[in-house]
Amino acid sequence: MKIKGSISIGYSGASRKFDYSLGSLGLTQEEWDGFSEKERDAFLQEVLDTEIGNVLDAAIWVEE
Repeated sequence: MKIKGSISIGYSGASRKFDYSLGSLGLTQEEWDGFSEKERDAFLQEVLDTEIGNVLDAAIWVEE
């Protein structure tokens, strides 16, 4: 049995930068200001997870 996998980046080059305003993410300044540090961290992690999901293609499988 072998465990195989693959990872590829969906854009040419090894890095990709992104830049959002709060409004483009559906959030107002007042909403952001009202977030606790934990809520801000969770929101930023969701944005990052979305970006990773948009550019990284990964898979893992088992072959007999």
